[in-house]
Amino acid sequence: MRLRNLALRLECLLALGAAAAVFRCAPARANRWALRALRAPAAARRGAPEVPARAVGRYLAWSARLLPRTTCLASALAGAAVLRRHGLPAELRLSNETGGPGREFTAHAWVESGGVVVVGRAGTGPAFSFPASPP
Repeated sequence: MRLRNLALRLECLLALGAAAAVFRCAPARANRWALRALRAPAAARRGAPEVPARAVGRYLAWSARLLPRTTCLASALAGAAVLRRHGLPAELRLSNETGGPGREFTAHAWVESGGVVVVGRAGTGPAFSFPASPP
């Protein structure tokens, strides 16, 4: 594995671990952290190699297998943060995942970059967007 890929894997693992820990240990702080993360502008690091958005999605999926009980929201927020950190567009999407009358309400989160799902899978219900990077 090349050093650049290893660095991106570790970045994704740390971002997902931080997001999952914040959501588990301090839900109120998690809300503030998420709002700050979504408002932060995208900023690519100077001299940093270009990172494919799909690689971020792959490495976050890999990270989720290593970290127990990670949620789609934690994965989506971590993905949006990593994509923005590398100057890539990121749009957090939330969807209502009800299965019909009498079924429990559930929600689902994923991230799109350039109109393509890169973190998670697209939801089946009506989706709401939260741009994680300026238009």
